[in-house]
Amino acid sequence: MEKVLPLIVLSGFPLRDKCIFMERFQDEKQQRVLKILFQQEKSKLKVKAEDPFNVTLIGKTVHNAVIDSINQLHTVVKRMDLTEDFDGIILDMFPTVEPPIDALLAFCKEMNITFKSHIHLIDAREFWFSYFSEHEILVDAEDSLERRDYTVGEMLTNQLEFADTIVFCHTNHLSHERLGELYSFVMSLQPKAMVVTFEEFFQADDNRMYELHSASSLYTHQLNIAESRKHLKVVGQYGIGTYVYKSPKSISLSRLEYFFHQFPPEVFRMKGQCYNPMNHELYVISQVGSSIQVDTFDMPTWSSSVMSEFLFIGEELDQQDIQQRLDECFDQQHRSLGS
Repeated sequence: MEKVLPLIVLSGFPLRDKCIFMERFQDEKQQRVLKILFQQEKSKLKVKAEDPFNVTLIGKTVHNAVIDSINQLHTVVKRMDLTEDFDGIILDMFPTVEPPIDALLAFCKEMNITFKSHIHLIDAREFWFSYFSEHEILVDAEDSLERRDYTVGEMLTNQLEFADTIVFCHTNHLSHERLGELYSFVMSLQPKAMVVTFEEFFQADDNRMYELHSASSLYTHQLNIAESRKHLKVVGQYGIGTYVYKSPKSISLSRLEYFFHQFPPEVFRMKGQCYNPMNHELYVISQVGSSIQVDTFDMPTWSSSVMSEFLFIGEELDQQDIQQRLDECFDQQHRSLGS
């Protein structure tokens, strides 16, 4: 029977810890792993001098190959006799690259490779600096002259929210309270993931397989958890909480923009969607740190009774203040579907 190799996607910061992780993984598992670095030329980092996050994109060279596309991944894998020389593949995503999960799943199916896991590494000492970092990642679009910009915090959050395993490094540098706060926040960002320390990961016997989840399914899962806990006093969250706002009315984007300019500082992560029945458009909103993105999609029909919906994750959230300020974002021109 032909051997089916497992593929692990590795994302996060810092590069040094990822290299240590790959070497230890190979030693602990007593396996020879093909280590491939996915680094795209179209992604450029623009460093802001005033940003306190010391972003270092230089690491120890431990990779067998460097690629910048899925096509090159095909070439590398076909060139090497994987079944004879290797027991698995680790695809190390450069911090400025968003993992192309759908393309990787198609690649695995074609090449008879099992998508085993997406592991995201976090330096516990630097997490908040990286999360609120405003260093920019400039990504050239492939099909147009447009450029899509991300902050480092946004890109790392995108990577984290698609991971099924989150590994903390350097946890011994944090107090019990600070580490508890960090764990609570990360588990609010990705409640489906296994969250462990570096040492716990290598002690665990994890036979789980990667479960594909889209951004929309994660958002729905987060909403369901927040709704189930809204009448409960959850112990051990270290001040980290969630709040869901829903309305049967369509929100005024101009007034919502004013809300963004006066955005509550205790909110660390916000997601939302608002439907405009007059223009048949859906606005999908995402906030990480100080960055807020609004994407517009054509949506001819809308079956939900909820027209405006937001999920807030933060520390000591003032739910009454958030509700009051969002209530002020509606006007007479934006009514519910039943009006």
